[in-house]
Amino acid sequence: EGLSEYSVRVAVRVRPLLPKETKEEDVLCVDVNEELGQVGVGKDCFTFDHVFDGDAPQERFFEEAALPLLEGLGQGLNVTLLAYGQTSAGKTHTLGSGNRASLPEEQHGIIPRFVNALFRDLVYPRQAEADISLRASFLELHNEDINDLLDPNLTANTISSRPPTSRGSGVIIREDGQQGVQVIGSKEIEVRRPSELLRCLEKGALFRTTAATNMND
Repeated sequence: EGLSEYSVRVAVRVRPLLPKETKEEDVLCVDVNEELGQVGVGKDCFTFDHVFDGDAPQERFFEEAALPLLEGLGQGLNVTLLAYGQTSAGKTHTLGSGNRASLPEEQHGIIPRFVNALFRDLVYPRQAEADISLRASFLELHNEDINDLLDPNLTANTISSRPPTSRGSGVIIREDGQQGVQVIGSKEIEVRRPSELLRCLEKGALFRTTAATNMND
């Protein structure tokens, strides 16, 4: 109870084999026990707060690993969800930060589901009793450059065409002793409904820096 409910928690999601891997007759090298929250690699076993195998649907992953954060957000706490993994591990799919237009609803990831839950459970119920304002920003930290993906002056070639000494978009991240980490100079867009917030996501995703590797060829 209390602060322990909002401490750092780790969820591991093991993706299924890709078609290329299946064709090459690769096999999974890990054993997953969702009930015990354990992942086995050879003779070693590791325990996490949540573990999901390759058959876990997007909805269940969201409800168990992400939706509980909404309660803390409603109480005024800072909430962060970090997706970590190597190239082609499934981060974009899990987060839902790519283009949703061609995806059926059951394949939507954490972000669109969280946005809808945010308005449904927090924003709309409280609008009658409080003046609520939501602003969206979308930043990319790539190598040592900070790119503001909602900058209206940003184009598809802007980032790659900048010389090394002038890359970045004028956004500064600094740490304040009283207010913690602050982001200065980023574009913030006021949003009033889920569709507007998701539109910001889709716009920013167009300008993300991506690089092909042997992992996703």
